Amino acid sequence: MSTTWAQTAGEICRSALELMGVISAVETPSAEDTSVCMRALNGLLKELPSLGYLWPEYRTGVAVSWTSGAVVTLPTDYHDFPLMRRADGEILHQLTAIEWANMDAATRAQTAEKPSAFFVQGTSATLWPVPTTAPGLVLDYQSIISDDAANAQPDMPQSWHHALGWGVASECWLKFSVPAELGAQIDMKWQGRASRLLAMAAENAPIEFTVAD
Repeated sequence: MSTTWAQTAGEICRSALELMGVISAVETPSAEDTSVCMRALNGLLKELPSLGYLWPEYRTGVAVSWTSGAVVTLPTDYHDFPLMRRADGEILHQLTAIEWANMDAATRAQTAEKPSAFFVQGTSATLWPVPTTAPGLVLDYQSIISDDAANAQPDMPQSWHHALGWGVASECWLKFSVPAELGAQIDMKWQGRASRLLAMAAENAPIEFTVAD
């Protein structure tokens, strides 16, 4: 029994063009039409986190380079949900924006042999206290979905590959002057598939409430 079915980004774009009626099953899509769909596919992949999708590409044990000072550069594919550890296994506390804002300049400049916390801002993290020796940091984090290439498979689970054709068609049907009735059907199909897949991707966990002191 085979379980390896998948689609490349180019095949997903072809599916989208077929769904919109731009090409038939026996036609070859033009480079221009494929380029439009590829842009839509990459844009859609980057937007999925805003829809609530937490994809499985969670990197673990990635080394974070430190030479001196408080600021270290995060990996280029860093997205969110960092867990930073020192070489001795100690997990650093992630400072919130409020905690960081409440620190005055003197507090932020405090030094120690090793840091105990960090604050993420953009593509870098500020260690606190400022370490005086190399802490040997490693980082676990959720990564950005990789950009797609026409001959590569999307950086997504297999279950999404078929649905992405509908997503690209939903993004593109106005650009291809598809009749509104067909466009509305495409939107409805995509929304239904995306909703089911997003629900399946959500982790099940108990919700706990505590009383604040």
